[in-house]
Amino acid sequence: MGAVIIPSDYGYIAFVVVAAFVTVTYLALQVGRARAKYGVKRLSAVFGLIYLAGRIVYAHGYYTFNPANRNRGAFGYIGFFGLLINTVIFGLTSTGFI
Repeated sequence: MGAVIIPSDYGYIAFVVVAAFVTVTYLALQVGRARAKYGVKRLSAVFGLIYLAGRIVYAHGYYTFNPANRNRGAFGYIGFFGLLINTVIFGLTSTGFI
């Protein structure tokens, strides 16, 4: 096996990775503060995590090329409909219909 040659410009990529990490961390902290300030329920976050986990499981099932394996990610619909219902309630509440 030959040696791996890394171009001299590759250092810039490392800087971008660090900058992306710092940015995502900063944004996550800001979201946490906003949730506390505006009283966002943790239930929405749980539904979001369920939805994302379902999508990941669905994708892994999809990669197997066996259509039945995609059904394993169906639990993600719990998160999807939970988010949908929370969004409708938020919209109705913020517009004064409820």
